[in-house]
Amino acid sequence: MRTLLLCFILLTITSLSQAQAVANPASDLTACSDTDFSQFDLSVNDAQIIGDQNNVTVSYHTSQTDADNKINPLISPFTNTTNPQTIYARAEDTTDSTYDTTTLIISVGLNPATAEPIDLILEDVNEDGTESFDLSENTPIVLNGLSPSNYDVVYFETESDALADNNAIVTPNAYNNLFSPQTIYIRVTNFEFGCFTIENFDLVLTLPDSDNDGISDSDEDLNTNGDLNDDDTDEDDIPNYLDDDDDGDGVDTLTEITGIGAGLQSFAFIDTDEDLIENYLDDDDDGDGVLTIDEDYNNNGSPLDDDTDNSGVPDFLESNISLSIEDNKLSEVSVFPNPSSGIFNLNGITVDTINVKVITIYGKTLKSYTFNKHSTSINLSNLPSALYFLHLEVNGYKRVQKIVIK
Repeated sequence: MRTLLLCFILLTITSLSQAQAVANPASDLTACSDTDFSQFDLSVNDAQIIGDQNNVTVSYHTSQTDADNKINPLISPFTNTTNPQTIYARAEDTTDSTYDTTTLIISVGLNPATAEPIDLILEDVNEDGTESFDLSENTPIVLNGLSPSNYDVVYFETESDALADNNAIVTPNAYNNLFSPQTIYIRVTNFEFGCFTIENFDLVLTLPDSDNDGISDSDEDLNTNGDLNDDDTDEDDIPNYLDDDDDGDGVDTLTEITGIGAGLQSFAFIDTDEDLIENYLDDDDDGDGVLTIDEDYNNNGSPLDDDTDNSGVPDFLESNISLSIEDNKLSEVSVFPNPSSGIFNLNGITVDTINVKVITIYGKTLKSYTFNKHSTSINLSNLPSALYFLHLEVNGYKRVQKIVIK
């Protein structure tokens, strides 16, 4: 009887010690990406699959066959090959090689494909530095056709708050800016996966600008007496704050404070000839003695497209290029042939003395001559083929003639 009882106990102990490993259910994993693929750390499920078992290890596989045969284990981090994808986990007892399997699903959620929002610009009516903005104007823009029912759009004052989804702006449709410009951050989150995208835009306040010339009305009060109507730089009876060409030079004020009129870039104070008069108030921007409006050599009403030396900068911003108004004494002077192999004839000189300079397109004077009446020849055959300028001057009146040596 004792022998039978002992055998029963031994069998029970042996049976318990050889209990099969168990693979407990594993949690599905999700990730966010701009594509259908992402990296997953599968090992985060190890503890959940093992539970309170001892001497159990976990491996992950892309098929049940691989899991059963303990082949082709996956290395973490693992990049999915399909979306979603089933992963097979094998829990194995290291003492007796018994095993069990379970599955989990890895899925990639797409980050919202948002569009870039626009800056919101308001006029600072009271000039107190703050206005009420409707931030939600950017909601349909940033969603870019995405269904509002599937996405949450929230506004934040800082990028860190947007990333943490913390301290959202409570009333985005009536938000008073703190300063100008102020950057606002938008967090767009899809409800399915919780994936999100961060965008940003600026809140900008502008001062009242009655003529839309880029200069605020208050800045057009040049004598700072509080009366905008007595500031009229070009004396055309249109006060500067209502005049889109304050200096009457044929170049709009807005052009002279930005872009090409500003010398190819924008500055707070733009003064090409450094005479302490900003270009938009200076009727001779480059200080070459020729009014800007008179450097409209093709007579199309704008000096912006007159670039005699092809430098990319219009002549009215280059003091080395000065093609003055032709005086009657120079108007009849002709240069021929042009182009030429180097010999140029000047005909029609009606004054006693005329000064002539040969200038490169870079403004360097190569030769100087003084001629009297009658036909005159200039031999420039020793100069290389190129475009040059003949600078003709009589009693302070100037004319420039393009010549080409071929």
